[in-house]
Amino acid sequence: MVRVGFIGVGGIARQHLLRLEKMSDVELVAFSDIVYERAKEVADKYGGRAYKDYREMYEKENLDAVYICIPPFAHRDEVHLAAEKEIAVFIEKPIALTRELAWSMVEVCKKHRIVTQVGYQLRHAFPIQKLKELIDKGELGRLGVVYATYICDMTPYLWKKSWWCDKTKSGGQVVEQVTHTYDLLRFLFGEPTEIYAYMNKFWSIDNPKYTVEDAHIALLKTSSGAIAAIIATNVAARSYGGKHSWFLVAEKATVEFSEGKLKIFNRDPTVPYIEYTSQEDLYMKEDRIFIECVKKGRETPVPIEEGAKTLDLTLKVVESWEKHAVVR
Repeated sequence: MVRVGFIGVGGIARQHLLRLEKMSDVELVAFSDIVYERAKEVADKYGGRAYKDYREMYEKENLDAVYICIPPFAHRDEVHLAAEKEIAVFIEKPIALTRELAWSMVEVCKKHRIVTQVGYQLRHAFPIQKLKELIDKGELGRLGVVYATYICDMTPYLWKKSWWCDKTKSGGQVVEQVTHTYDLLRFLFGEPTEIYAYMNKFWSIDNPKYTVEDAHIALLKTSSGAIAAIIATNVAARSYGGKHSWFLVAEKATVEFSEGKLKIFNRDPTVPYIEYTSQEDLYMKEDRIFIECVKKGRETPVPIEEGAKTLDLTLKVVESWEKHAVVR
């Protein structure tokens, strides 16, 4: 049995709890939240004990793993204390708001050799894994141009008075939301080498409580040779829905990925069109990977260092806009 505790039991934590409770080799033993009543509610539902202070939870419980599901501004020493107690860490993105804190997390986890995983669940999707395989094997040839869209509506968070609308707490659209897209860019096409970004405010310009950027476009060069454009907004009309999509033109094929479906259009007319579709539960998949790695003492496919590198990238995007300059 893997004995699991939670720090933060809000929305994203509930997604993991729904999956973990179905696993016969997982025991949910402790829950910490600054709102004690919320921790108590979850403890009553899943069993285990409730705490207001995660430090007390660490001291009193014998944990094999901890899920850290708190907003980015709330991160302090919870990863460091877990590492010192040799507790495996699953941490949601973004892992911090500053490079300094993020890389100190990486260093302490490496020092104590604990298993870590960051909640970039899109990396585990079968179509993404297949695209990564095709790129790495050279089956698409040289990579040319990529564009990705991240279109959604986050405006309801304003009416909920959420921390997300405050850029000093969330880090903003690029750092907190579109981090998934930048992480996939790194995963598929290598580390960016140059960035130029534009940002815009047009919906929330007169609202002092909504300090997050409304939209941005970033242009990037990557180590694979591909040039990329990422286009994102968090104020699209709710009636439109959302769109998280990718488009790649390579030497041997044109590729489209959206909503769990990968389409490959080959340049050679003798090679048939290929489509890969997946309806996976990605929260279940990433949680299962983490638990298996904890049991075997093996590093996960998305260790905490990947979270620090993606944070570095998103902060560079913001830096480019603030300096109105290419960032290398």
